[in-house]
Formats: sequence, C-alpha cells, structure tokens
Amino acid sequence: MRGRRLPLSDSGEPIDAAARTARTAIPQGADARVELAGARVAYVNDFGRLLPASGLKALLAEAATLVDEALTLKPGDAAALRVRTRIEQLRKASERAVGTSGEES
Repeated sequence: MRGRRLPLSDSGEPIDAAARTARTAIPQGADARVELAGARVAYVNDFGRLLPASGLKALLAEAATLVDEALTLKPGDAAALRVRTRIEQLRKASERAVGTSGEES
C-alpha cells in the first residue's frame, strides 16, 4: 500500500480547499453535517494508519468543525455528541501513536 496515493492527493488539491468546497454543497440542516462528519471519522478509523499525521489531523479537524456546526444548529444532538466523542478518541489514539513511534508520518 505504500506506493498508493490517497484521494485528494491525486488531484493535487489540498484537503482544506476540498473540504471548503464540499461544505458548500451540504444541505443546511444539522443531520447532513453529522452524517458527513461521521463519514470522515469512519475514514480515519478505517484508513488512518495509512495517512500521514497531517492528513489525519486535517480530516479530524474538518469532522470536528462539522460537528460544531451541527450542534449550533441542533444543540444537544445525540448523534453529533457521539461523533464528537469518537473524534476525541481518535485524536488521543493518534497522539499516542506519534508519541510512541517518536516521529510524525
């Protein structure tokens, strides 16, 4: 898998720009933001070991932003709170992994 390129890297477009563009297409409700945040979290959960630390951080930051937006629109939303908890778990796990290896991917 080392030689394979991840999505977004093929187009040369930075994750931040792609995320901003994608966000404009999201329906205005909280549910769509939670759904997209959950997809980002699932991607990190399944493929995070293949991502550089910077990509992992960017995807989790985007997911956190989407959850924050959802909670602004729908305070106390249970699904958004579950996704937020998973984001924090993945952040802590990635920090431990970087700390253990002594290097950042």
